[in-house]
Amino acid sequence: MKGSGMVGCLVSAALLILCSVSVSAQAARGMAAEQVLSVTEDQTIRLASGQQARFVDIVFPDAALAAPWFATHLLQHEVTFRAVAEDRYGRTLISAPAMQEAMLRAGVAVLFPQGRVPASLQKAEREARQAKRGVWGKAGFVLTPENAAQHFLEFHVVEGAITRTHESRSATYLNFGEHWQTDFSATVTGRARRGFKTLLAEIKPGSVVQVRGTIYAENGPMIRLTRPEQLAVVK
Repeated sequence: MKGSGMVGCLVSAALLILCSVSVSAQAARGMAAEQVLSVTEDQTIRLASGQQARFVDIVFPDAALAAPWFATHLLQHEVTFRAVAEDRYGRTLISAPAMQEAMLRAGVAVLFPQGRVPASLQKAEREARQAKRGVWGKAGFVLTPENAAQHFLEFHVVEGAITRTHESRSATYLNFGEHWQTDFSATVTGRARRGFKTLLAEIKPGSVVQVRGTIYAENGPMIRLTRPEQLAVVK
């Protein structure tokens, strides 16, 4: 009995050491783990510590569609994450690759890059789109340039053919219609243009491209492009 008790103590001690090593390794990488209590309509995540956070590089375009998935897979679950920055509202921007991959693969989230996006996240979104999961299977999420004006202040993907491009000192304009003052367009600011150099060189009148972002009203419906990952040349 004494021997078995000693073995039990040694096993317990070993497990404690392994746990402490795991926690220390997470801490060394700047990782933390917390339970998610709620997700609001403005995509704020409330953590058990009271911290207000938001996932970096993704958005939830359709809160009603995402809610059932959150209830099953996110709320009251512990999420391992790394804090990467703070937004202008004081929320902590967090990177949680495993959870973000799951959300992208389910189609409840889509990429909205704020930096270089890991290939694993791009792959997860591609799988969802090919399988038409979540928002990718919903009519009206991927818009044509002609119906973009019906969706001001909403996040969408818009796909269509370029009619002309125009470059000024302040911005590069991608026009999707003959009337630039009323038709849909995408704008690359002068400050961001350097990062788009390779993509913009591929685009000619007739090129079919895809842009993603929030649709604003500025000489007709418009999406501002600040990251190359928001723009893709389809053909």
